[in-house]
Amino acid sequence: YIGQDYSKTKFNAGQVTPDQIAPLANRSFPMCMRSVHALFTQEHHIKYHARQQFQLFLKGIGLTMEHCMQYFEREFSKGGMGSSDSKMKGYMYNIRHSYGKEGKRTNYTPQSCAQIINTQSATEQHGCPYKEWDGAQVKGAILKHHKQLKAEDVEAKIIEPMRGRHYQIACRNHWEMTHHG
Repeated sequence: YIGQDYSKTKFNAGQVTPDQIAPLANRSFPMCMRSVHALFTQEHHIKYHARQQFQLFLKGIGLTMEHCMQYFEREFSKGGMGSSDSKMKGYMYNIRHSYGKEGKRTNYTPQSCAQIINTQSATEQHGCPYKEWDGAQVKGAILKHHKQLKAEDVEAKIIEPMRGRHYQIACRNHWEMTHHG
């Protein structure tokens, strides 16, 4: 990958609140994060690696640890899990760990595109849609979410690079097509 390195961009903690996550997901999340968010809000639970990937992404866009814990606790509770549940306590520990407040106190960064692409996610709920999904599934998801796009443009600029295993290029082209300027 020779494009811009967005991993060095610094966000101020507190820039994003839990109530902004859904509108941001619909407008600006990359497809990998939008699909994890959609699954989480639908099922009110996601598996471990999807949680890790999503938590670190939310941290990277400026969600504070407290807001992250609030967001996950609120979503898990919609699925019937209470705050005193031992699983919930474990989930909250994992969030604190991701933010460097527990365990070895490492302040983790969001996963890079390369890490997400190289994730083995066949039995999980995360990973890179451009790698994991077939062309028809990606095209359908894009056209459903972005009705202003033309099918032939999606095919040429997103599906073709995807078929050539150029997943980051497909993702970048998708972003550019939906975020003019």
